[in-house]
Amino acid sequence: MKTLTRVFNLRLDGVGFTGTGACEVKAMDLQGLLFYFVTFCDRGFSGT
Repeated sequence: MKTLTRVFNLRLDGVGFTGTGACEVKAMDLQGLLFYFVTFCDRGFSGT
């Protein structure tokens, strides 16, 4: 049997919880299992 590993890269601009920043979501499909990796770049936090 052959195991397929698929890596998806999604780039979302202007996500609500990051303000006016970019969010990078990576999803890996390993033997039917989905693993999501979310990394935030360009955080739009002003204040805090």
